[in-house]
Amino acid sequence: MNFHTVFSKTQLGHREIERRSHALDARHRTLLILIDGQRSVGALGDLLGHGGNLAPMLTQLTALGLVSNGVLPEPPEDLWAASSELATRRLSELLHPEAGTAPASAASTPASTPRSGLLARCRSLVADAGRRRSAGTLERGT
Repeated sequence: MNFHTVFSKTQLGHREIERRSHALDARHRTLLILIDGQRSVGALGDLLGHGGNLAPMLTQLTALGLVSNGVLPEPPEDLWAASSELATRRLSELLHPEAGTAPASAASTPASTPRSGLLARCRSLVADAGRRRSAGTLERGT
């Protein structure tokens, strides 16, 4: 990614700052807040201490429609992998907040798993959470 590229928030990005509807993690949210249409990717990397590691985060924010660099983006080859990883991680955090990390069953899902396989894995995680909630071993999130 070009370190001189400048990103701007879209209308959806501004709404995300207000409403938190995409449940971004702290790193993505911080980056979204710092994107102002003036700072370059290099400047954002310096502020966040991520150096050249912003490309995947900017790709995800762009794919969600929260930011734009003024050029119609090419869909990244790993968009599905990045999206499914983010969805699996967020679902795991919601279902297993006490673990601090994704449970082995969710984390072990390879990125190449077909969509139907990921859907089945999500259904399994939700069913497991239902059983745990019924048994009183899972508290409802706030």
